[in-house]
Amino acid sequence: MKNKKKKRNSNTSEYTGCMICHEDTNREYLLLCENTKYCNHECHIYCCTPVLRSVPDTPWFCCFCDALGK
Repeated sequence: MKNKKKKRNSNTSEYTGCMICHEDTNREYLLLCENTKYCNHECHIYCCTPVLRSVPDTPWFCCFCDALGK
């Protein structure tokens, strides 16, 4: 499942962490925005609004990319 795979920030060698709580903990619950061309946001499933119960099987887009329709 692509969402579970951790990626690094393209500008640094550091992980970016959750865009809501800014923590890089519980990586198994971090979702990665599928809009890899413009975005590298990550979010824990429990920080999403609405909260997700598990990592989705379908592509996930952060709130910014989702609002822009990217």
